[in-house]
Amino acid sequence: MSDDSTRISPTAWYTGYVWFRNGLSHPALVQPGGRLLYWLLQPLFWLGAPLVGGVTLERMLLQRHRIIDRLLIDAIEAGEVTQVLEIAAGFTGRGLRLCRAYPHLRYVESDLPHQLAAKVAAVEGIAPDNLSFRTLDIFADDDRSLEAALADFDPASGVAVITEGLINYFDTDTVRGLWGRLARGMAAFPQGRYLADVRLDEVRTRFVLVRLFMSALGAFARGKVHTHFDGRQGAHAAAQEAGFAASTLHSATDWADRLDVFPGRKGDILLVFDART
Repeated sequence: MSDDSTRISPTAWYTGYVWFRNGLSHPALVQPGGRLLYWLLQPLFWLGAPLVGGVTLERMLLQRHRIIDRLLIDAIEAGEVTQVLEIAAGFTGRGLRLCRAYPHLRYVESDLPHQLAAKVAAVEGIAPDNLSFRTLDIFADDDRSLEAALADFDPASGVAVITEGLINYFDTDTVRGLWGRLARGMAAFPQGRYLADVRLDEVRTRFVLVRLFMSALGAFARGKVHTHFDGRQGAHAAAQEAGFAASTLHSATDWADRLDVFPGRKGDILLVFDART
């Protein structure tokens, strides 16, 4: 997230259309710019896919989205989580889907003001009562802050926080700081679950094309895209230092036999970070 709340990133349009065309969203959340971007960029991604094992941007987005969905649904159905905060929610349809499927669930989508206003306008008249929206800036220290958002949840019930597609725009020190704040804030709840996607430094080293792709993605999103930690052990160590009690890294390879995800043929590029307090 950034201090510039007057714009909507093209990536929000693009991902919103990806979710819709794969049956994960509502047509009301499709923005005309997203549809156009998708079809303009599709030939480029398919040309580059063979060099990274057949993984396109769309396939990576679906990897993280479907794995996060499954982990969150499992936590809800196990009774561990009854309230969810999704940060930088963009045009995701996850809140709509899960609030309809689980009427007892409280789901809060948050974002910077301009993006949030566009989302609220898009779902007017179709959002269920258990889906709500709030402005959140992870760099703020007022009522827009992460801490203020968590303070509005019931401390007697389990909570999940999702930052899908967010932390790759921050450097490692910023991510470490965010994880520490999340772990401290979620420790107030009987169950705390944090779900995010990460790209490790080892992936950038292994795939030259990934470095080029990340540079292009940064230009597309109008912000630098980062990888974090030397490898899996570095990510787990950072989670422990932040105050999480346990952490797991999930890959498309791990889930390919259970979910509709394409794992790629040259190793995993993206991982889903799953931490508990």
